[in-house]
Amino acid sequence: MKYLRKQTALTSSLRERPFKGVYSFVKNGRRYYYYTATRKAKKQYFKSEAGTQKFLIEYNKFCGLNAKKQTINKKNIQSLISQYKTSNEFIDLKPSTKKTKNSIFDWICDNVPDASLTDWTAAHVEALMQRKGGAEAGNRVKIQMSLLFTYAQRIGWCPQGHNPAQLAKRRVHKTKGFHTWTAEEVEAFEKVHPHGSEARLALYLYMATGASKVDGVNLGWKDVKDAKISFDRLKTGQGRSSPIPKFLQDELDLIPADQDYFLMTSFGKQYSENGFGNKFKRWTKQAGIPHCTIHGLRKVIAVKLANLGMSKHHIGAWLAHSGTDQVDTYTQDADREALIEDSMKALKWK
Repeated sequence: MKYLRKQTALTSSLRERPFKGVYSFVKNGRRYYYYTATRKAKKQYFKSEAGTQKFLIEYNKFCGLNAKKQTINKKNIQSLISQYKTSNEFIDLKPSTKKTKNSIFDWICDNVPDASLTDWTAAHVEALMQRKGGAEAGNRVKIQMSLLFTYAQRIGWCPQGHNPAQLAKRRVHKTKGFHTWTAEEVEAFEKVHPHGSEARLALYLYMATGASKVDGVNLGWKDVKDAKISFDRLKTGQGRSSPIPKFLQDELDLIPADQDYFLMTSFGKQYSENGFGNKFKRWTKQAGIPHCTIHGLRKVIAVKLANLGMSKHHIGAWLAHSGTDQVDTYTQDADREALIEDSMKALKWK
């Protein structure tokens, strides 16, 4: 336990020095003193003479020994975020999910007022959403704010039922998300990137496995057994296993058995998620389809399965989703067309 130092003497012996972290030097015939917690830490210079009461006060201030114990007295958003990060709910999240949440939390802390949780209204949350910028970014803020207020209720920081983020209106987001590849675009890619190329291997690998970008760069021979590729999605923790089709097997046959990963850099290293994303973007530009992405390959299979009448559970299993809610994002157009056709049949239109 730390105590305020009451001794004002300052000896020259390092072994007897009562002021730990205090050092001195002589300049122009005068001795100067400074404090530093470690040799590499910032130096804080004394203005008072050594051995005086003022010197003692300065020392205690530099050490932080005279500071009041820091406690979270004010229940505001900033302190709530700090508290949430110590919860099992946050600790048990995947590293990638923590990184995404931390990015939003940091922005929230920099942009919210220093107000009590009970003072927040839906209007305040909506104003914060507008400050974030685009509709999609604003809606992400709403989601995290709602999560925080739910957590605050659970730990007793605000009254039950007080969640202004839930009452805040979502912003209109008029986008269908990632473009779904067409058959013509796949053919255009294949035409520019022939059999045996890394680009062709990547195309088939992502198409055949339904892997996300980060999961695909982690795939290798270690994941192949009984003519199937099996892996757990990093984001959801859900596992999936699928037979290797011939068009992918033809490409994999060219990969050495001792190669760690199917997709590797020219330096023999594993791709990072962003690094491979940039590489794939160059390949699509070369094929004249710069709007096509890796994520769009996951979507094209989902849409094809929907058009074939497969259930949301089939599609969710293919995509290794933990539920079926996200499947709607991929298949809404196919569902809409099927519903229209059913309606026409009911009306007996030709």
